[in-house]
Amino acid sequence: RPARAPHSCAPLSSPPPPRPRSPPRPAVQPPRRLASSLSPPPSGRASYDAVVCGGGLLGVSAAHNLSKTHGLRVALVDPNPPLTMTSAVSTECYRDVWSDPVMQRLVSRSIAGMEALAEESSNRFNMTRNGYLFLTSSESDPVASVPRHWEVRSHQEADTYAPNNRSSSRRAAAQRQADAACAFLENPTGMDVLDAKQLTREFPFLFRGTTTPPAGDGGGGLGVAYGVHARRCGWLDAQQYGAFLLDQAKGAGLDTLIGYEVCGVELGTDSSVRRVRIDGVDGHGTGPMVLDTPVLVNAAGPFCRAVDDLLPPEIPSPLDALGVDNTLHAKVILPDPLEVIPKHSPMIIAADPVKIPWEEAEGLEELAESSGEFFEALGPSWKGLLSEYLPAGAHVRPSTGGGWLVFVWEHAHSHLKASTTLAGGPNESTGSDGGGCEFREALLSPQMPGFYERLVTSRLDDLYPEMVIRALSTVIPSLEPYVDGTTGMKGVSMDGGYYTSTKDSRPVVGPHASVHGYHYICGFAGYGLMASYAAAEIVGIHVTRQSSGVAAEDLNNDDVIKSLAPPGFLGLKRGAEDIPRSHGSVSGIGGSL
Repeated sequence: RPARAPHSCAPLSSPPPPRPRSPPRPAVQPPRRLASSLSPPPSGRASYDAVVCGGGLLGVSAAHNLSKTHGLRVALVDPNPPLTMTSAVSTECYRDVWSDPVMQRLVSRSIAGMEALAEESSNRFNMTRNGYLFLTSSESDPVASVPRHWEVRSHQEADTYAPNNRSSSRRAAAQRQADAACAFLENPTGMDVLDAKQLTREFPFLFRGTTTPPAGDGGGGLGVAYGVHARRCGWLDAQQYGAFLLDQAKGAGLDTLIGYEVCGVELGTDSSVRRVRIDGVDGHGTGPMVLDTPVLVNAAGPFCRAVDDLLPPEIPSPLDALGVDNTLHAKVILPDPLEVIPKHSPMIIAADPVKIPWEEAEGLEELAESSGEFFEALGPSWKGLLSEYLPAGAHVRPSTGGGWLVFVWEHAHSHLKASTTLAGGPNESTGSDGGGCEFREALLSPQMPGFYERLVTSRLDDLYPEMVIRALSTVIPSLEPYVDGTTGMKGVSMDGGYYTSTKDSRPVVGPHASVHGYHYICGFAGYGLMASYAAAEIVGIHVTRQSSGVAAEDLNNDDVIKSLAPPGFLGLKRGAEDIPRSHGSVSGIGGSL
């Protein structure tokens, strides 16, 4: 943990000391990866009940469900060690508040499964339930505008709000003490609406460094009128969670074929999966292998559309109808020697559009010359950074043990796309930034660290850390010393990966309509960790449906299974035009869920 520096939070109105015109380049951290050696190569040919293509968290979750829950013999194939790429640089958060009822049911079920695994493992992966706290300046009462399926509480009396770790118990005290690692399960669920006065009492750190009270309490202050504390939300160690699933799956017989990639899919005359061809990459393995299997699960993340290219060309990819897209995701990690945000704090989210408080022009013209593409994407011109209100959603959370802060503002890199397909020229998802061809080359050799250096590190902008920290200083003024030169952004770093999304904002989980035995678990757009458990259960239901005696028509009666399936499943339609894209909008607090 960094040494604690003296606490010196100047109010926003104080004149800042001079600072360099161009910020120092923050370190870009390569993703962590589990220690892993190459698995022994299969001897030319092997048979499996199912093959999972992709060793990220979703692929590991699918392999875990198929092997441990259903007792299938499963192979997990990936050219990199499991839980690499984007799974290694996850923001590691979860939430069960969604304006889309389908996503609400999916993720709530998934969180319940993760909570059960936390209890089973004595919380090996440090799951928390600190919550998400959305802050807004809107004077409109949020209770009147939230979806009906949310459990919302407002508090007229001071003692009705239950802070974390002080709620009524649902277990005997002796059992709670024996299972202290899972004490987070005692924290409340639902949502609490707090006015400015209640926020000041419950979260005083938000207002350190201000000279006036918050809005609604006798003055202008930060303009915070309400906070909405979503309770069944938090974070966990995604690497440890994935490692726990892997350990259990390997105990159930999972084979991890690491250092190999899927290079071919052979179908029978009835268009059913019969064989999967794999090959060692960069000299690993003994050459092409054949895996006899009736099931292939496409869990390839940003490469999912490229795996579809391995099917015969006359078979259309259902991912095209859903507009599958790859967008760069990046987060900032900052040491917090001033202890601005306590380690038990909820995630703090700026739920209103933000105007970044730059100090004068601060050399932005020179920065714009070196970061033109980044500036241009942020507004009609780089001057948008000075004059425009930018989208809501900047957020920050403490690390589990304290001492570090994790910042994310998806808006900052939303213009950076990458191709999803191996075929032809740049597709529509590449946008105008020219990343498509380079990404296709990486698809041909998707090994780390080369992929990360070419497609992630080189695209993260130097200005991003300062931009997101300044944006959040509008609601957490005690962050100001980290950008005004008092303390500085010492030790700041960035990392990131690619989010794969669909235009209807829902993932793709289920069977290919035309190829029997070919299944998807992809397109999770930043909520892969929180939805992975339940999504893997759905894969297991589809794969074992016939052997379990479940009729296909029965699946059509489940709204979640039906809504997430690829277009054409049981004749169902699914496309970007069929589902509103506003699932994420939380009416009344301006945030993005």
